[in-house]
Amino acid sequence: MKDLQINNIFSSFLIEREIDLDHAKITDLCADALETFDDYHQKNIFHNPDLMVEFKDLFVEIDRLANEAHKLLQYKQDTKQVCIDAWINDYGSLNTAVPHQHPTADLAIVYFPKAEKGCDTLELLNPNSKLQYVIHDEMVEHWNNYNSYTWNIIPKTGKVVVFPGYVMHYVKQGDWNKKRVSIAFNYKVAW
Repeated sequence: MKDLQINNIFSSFLIEREIDLDHAKITDLCADALETFDDYHQKNIFHNPDLMVEFKDLFVEIDRLANEAHKLLQYKQDTKQVCIDAWINDYGSLNTAVPHQHPTADLAIVYFPKAEKGCDTLELLNPNSKLQYVIHDEMVEHWNNYNSYTWNIIPKTGKVVVFPGYVMHYVKQGDWNKKRVSIAFNYKVAW
């Protein structure tokens, strides 16, 4: 008799990578940009030409990463990922604490130029929302991608995460006095 095999179906994905940039400089640029908040400790970069110039090196690196993910996902070779929005989130951004998604984006990307140990984390929710009603804590010995209805991302300075824009996510409160700054990007396939 042949051994049982598990086949992945209807999968989501998560890509994590550390990038090599001057994170302290980017954090300072974020602080300067946040002196005038757009909304709840956020600042849109994408719609501000001056900020686009200041964050140019970061955009080059994130574009490269987005298109690397594009290839891994086996999208057509005559297409590419293009940024359609980007914004800075300072710790205390109220609207990031509510589960939300980015339905117009194929890829949601988050970069952490500053993340102190114990700061707020990024929580991803399984797109199969029924899972939480079927699988309960007392049933699970080890949480994995087949039985987890949440996935916790621990921020680290220099870390970038990429996940589908349709995945619900939110910021889970950590130690309130630990600093965390993130820059979020939405990417979409273009021809």
